[in-house]
Amino acid sequence: MPTPMWLSIRHQYTFPSTTNCDSPSALSSWDIIASSLTSLWLTQLTMLYEPLADGSVRLLRLLPLSGGHKGIDCQLFTCPLLKSRSTHPYEALSYVWGPEDNQQSIRINNCEVPVRTNLYEALSCLQDPFIERIIWIDAICINQEDIDEKGQQVQCMAKIYARASRVIVWLGKVADQSNEALEAIRAAAEGQYVDSATDKAIVTLLDRPWFKRIWVLQEVAAARHILIRSGRTEIDGFAFCSGLNALEISYGTNQSLGDIIPTIAYLIRGAVFRPRYEEPETSQVERFALNIRPLSQLVDTYHTRQATDRRDMIYALLGMSSDDPSGLDDAGLSPNYQIPWIEVFRNLVRFSTSDQMSIQVWDDKQAACIKGKGCLLGRVSNVERHHTRDDIQSVNFLWMKPFYQNGIMGSHLAFPASAKTIQAGDAVYLLQGAQMPSIVRLCDDHLAVIVIAVPLPEYTQPITVFRHEFPVVWDWEASQGKAQDETYYESLIASWRKPECPNTECKCQDYLHEATKLWDLGLILNGLERYEEAGKTLEKAVNIYGSALRTAKASHGPWTNSDNKARSVMNDIIIREQGASTEWKAKERRTPLSQAAESGHESFVRLLLDMGSDADAEDGDGRTALFHAVENSRKAIICLLLGKDAIIDARDGSGRTPLLQAAANGDEAVVRLLLDMGGNVDAKDNWDRTVLYHAVANGREAITRLLLDKGATIDAAERWGGTPLGQAAANGHETLVRLLLDKGADIDAGLPPSQSDSALEQAAKNRHEAIVQLLIERGATESVPF
Repeated sequence: MPTPMWLSIRHQYTFPSTTNCDSPSALSSWDIIASSLTSLWLTQLTMLYEPLADGSVRLLRLLPLSGGHKGIDCQLFTCPLLKSRSTHPYEALSYVWGPEDNQQSIRINNCEVPVRTNLYEALSCLQDPFIERIIWIDAICINQEDIDEKGQQVQCMAKIYARASRVIVWLGKVADQSNEALEAIRAAAEGQYVDSATDKAIVTLLDRPWFKRIWVLQEVAAARHILIRSGRTEIDGFAFCSGLNALEISYGTNQSLGDIIPTIAYLIRGAVFRPRYEEPETSQVERFALNIRPLSQLVDTYHTRQATDRRDMIYALLGMSSDDPSGLDDAGLSPNYQIPWIEVFRNLVRFSTSDQMSIQVWDDKQAACIKGKGCLLGRVSNVERHHTRDDIQSVNFLWMKPFYQNGIMGSHLAFPASAKTIQAGDAVYLLQGAQMPSIVRLCDDHLAVIVIAVPLPEYTQPITVFRHEFPVVWDWEASQGKAQDETYYESLIASWRKPECPNTECKCQDYLHEATKLWDLGLILNGLERYEEAGKTLEKAVNIYGSALRTAKASHGPWTNSDNKARSVMNDIIIREQGASTEWKAKERRTPLSQAAESGHESFVRLLLDMGSDADAEDGDGRTALFHAVENSRKAIICLLLGKDAIIDARDGSGRTPLLQAAANGDEAVVRLLLDMGGNVDAKDNWDRTVLYHAVANGREAITRLLLDKGATIDAAERWGGTPLGQAAANGHETLVRLLLDKGADIDAGLPPSQSDSALEQAAKNRHEAIVQLLIERGATESVPF
């Protein structure tokens, strides 16, 4: 918050250095002077700032030099501006407040008022010799001592700038060849040749504080006409942007400008295309916004900008937000300078993610640790510059099953540039309850937020399973170029999912904490398909977990029996089983869960699932843990996996489902279990061969009968027209042929125009005389002689 004006007046007074500040009499003298100054200013404050009526603002009339006015003479008056519905002939000033020292006085309503040097210089250059100007200036037109008024007026600033006939961008006084820089930009906009010798002056001009402040974004985004000034040199906003685009300036060592300038230049350029402001009759005074994009995406782009008050890093973007204002109010994000930064930032993080998250923030940091469950959707494959706009980034994504977008494994998306640079390999991560996923980067012990909200296409199916639980850190200071040491992030996530040992005297706690951290990391690596790293990390977690159990005392309590059994299982599967190498089976891309399911280690499967292992992770053949459990008739594990929402009809590389595989294997009990659990009785492989087709082809009579009783389509044809009846006839399964005919199978299926032979033709070719006779007796069309 700026220094109160009465205190600014006090700062203009100096006292003799011989004054003994410890002397009671000296303090008494100062108290008297301070009291007098305060009383004087409060009187002036009352004169200048009468309470504003609803829908009103103050405007400043800058009087001309002629007419006997000396120095900068102004009049402050109120106007019901917010109740009108169009633009008005006043200008709005966009500038940087600047430092508080060396303030100078101007006259407002016959009162001497101190203002900061940058504003004084702006008013000096804007003051006309003969004609008055009407200007809105936040430092003067808002009573900065009234917190309630300040919060209310801040909500209206976007509307104030939108209704102005012109927004004047004040870059500061003439310095460092700023005049030459603006003239070079103007010449470039007209297509003239510009000597590269002016590049340094242009970069210096662009490095001025105005371009880095966050409030100016809303001010130029709302403007209908922009004039940019440095001293008495001025240039139209559109011409300014056109000139910069033509010059293709190299920022040299100041590459941060390469991220800052394009995003604000886009807003300045757009002013000329915005129509004259006309407010709809139904709109409300307090509900105006520019509707550029959601607040979370605005924060992604602009949170590296500067503000004196950290709360303004959020409040300054509200006028550009497309979110429902009532939703922002409910989230505690309306401008309110009585709420501390820590609460405002927590409200923003919760609003941008989910109310199901646990969020930790700090008074002295612009960082949050987000704790809760999430789901990996995919990863970034590559990032490209947009072909026409520097403020847009083009990102290609690769999706994980079952999150393919409309059946497509990869997709392309263009969205606003972010403050942090997206890289290939970054993950797309959806926090439970969030409306949009985030782009995150895997670090040693946390996921670092790169983009908090990504406007992805709609998913093909709702996401209901969130298997991962890993700390997520959203650190604004990191994107501002502030290096963070390792202990900084360790302190952020110190309390994350640290298992609590029930025995306070046990020494296993540190091992358990490290094992949990590595286990979570391994699961994330596995989800990103970095299988070799995942295997080694999970294996290390197992070893450390075993160390924790070995340090446990006999009186360890509920940990002992179950955890020692789990450790034994882990060692058997990953380290010792069947003489396998301790190295991860990277080529097979097998996860510990699939190996445990195959081997029948129910306790380990349960442990893995409870710790967040992905039940639907696929091996190199596209087979999930459920597929391996079915293939090895592990009924208890099948129930366990399905109880954790494993996809029952997941298809492997050949298109087979677990039910189809069980039918082919002749495992009647597993087939019955899968059918009872909702397996698709008509599932097909890549050649359109159904579960029934595979059961018949392998001579599984009991399963064939079971499938038919469950409603399997009896004449479902494979890709070339073959049917279960034809397959039974070809293989000589007379009992199955009779069963299928009794159940109503089409006896002539396979006749032209089908590419396949009929059941009679196939039986004849394979010399199954009894089946030929049976088919003829049942009325089969005799298309070929036997």
